[in-house]
Amino acid sequence: MFGKIIGTGSYAPDNVVCNNDLKEFFETDDQWIRERTGIKRRHIMTDESTSYMACRAAEKAIENAGISCEKIDLIIVSTVSSDTILPSTACIVQDQLKATNAMCFDINVACTGFITAYNIAQSYINAGLVETALVIGAEGLSQIVDWTDRTTAILFGDGAGAAIIKKDEKARFETVMHSDGSMGGALTCENSIQYRGINDSKKTFVSMNGQEVFRFAVRKVPECIEELISKMKIEKSEIDLFLLHQANKRILESIGKRLKVSMDLIPENKKRIENQVKKQQEKKRIQKKQAERTAYEEYAQNKRLSAQDARTRLVAESSSSAKTVTISQAVASYEANFTMAVSVSNKTQ
Repeated sequence: MFGKIIGTGSYAPDNVVCNNDLKEFFETDDQWIRERTGIKRRHIMTDESTSYMACRAAEKAIENAGISCEKIDLIIVSTVSSDTILPSTACIVQDQLKATNAMCFDINVACTGFITAYNIAQSYINAGLVETALVIGAEGLSQIVDWTDRTTAILFGDGAGAAIIKKDEKARFETVMHSDGSMGGALTCENSIQYRGINDSKKTFVSMNGQEVFRFAVRKVPECIEELISKMKIEKSEIDLFLLHQANKRILESIGKRLKVSMDLIPENKKRIENQVKKQQEKKRIQKKQAERTAYEEYAQNKRLSAQDARTRLVAESSSSAKTVTISQAVASYEANFTMAVSVSNKTQ
């Protein structure tokens, strides 16, 4: 048995840094950044912290799920930018939320952090160890970005997202997970402990080989998606949306090209995701209406039941009653029979 997401929440700092604002730190402009990344702006902390953002996102997820903090059995926070080495961010969140029944720990998995934490939570639920888990991805990357390094400073921002996962008998879960430690040098941020007493060591900031990261992501993400689709025994055409890590526009476009799927199915940011979800919901609503109409027509054809036929049948069934049966009554009876037939069909599927 696995879990189902029953509530979500997010938090982003109010402070927004636009592309042209970065001219203060290095040579760049809005056009240069947009052309290479698709990024227009990023949210940057002022007086917040990683744990603060995690708590705010968690509170919204809990409210959205309609549960109390006492119901949470597990808290996992994925972050590479925790406030402290000890205690863990998850323990700070637990204390702030008063989720006294939860066990807590952090994981450090960078870009795949949230989905990895989600997979761990599902494993705990499936093992029968917990029933309700709070999973949080929170990053205050502005703290570990070198603001003189154009290759990284334009990419990263701060924020948090959270989800409540609850045991559900109908939940389905499949996953594909891989790691390649040989690529570790492509994205690094060394621990400041080893540089105590050394001023301005840039090794304690995020350092990235952008080309290596790009090539790795564009190659491996489609491979993992194809592997998961095969594992689930579904068709790619059955997928409504591909919600991918929002690294930058070029990576998303390259992944879409390799997967041979429309970019309409690969949202680039929160607003577009919301719009795409609405579009997919409307598409499903129309498809449902069309399916109902088709079923209606097939039912009528199979039974050879026109409105006039229905009237004749109702007249016959009324036996000796002198009551006149109108066409509208016949149609109403016909539609009631159809509704019942569709309902029974849905229950048996």
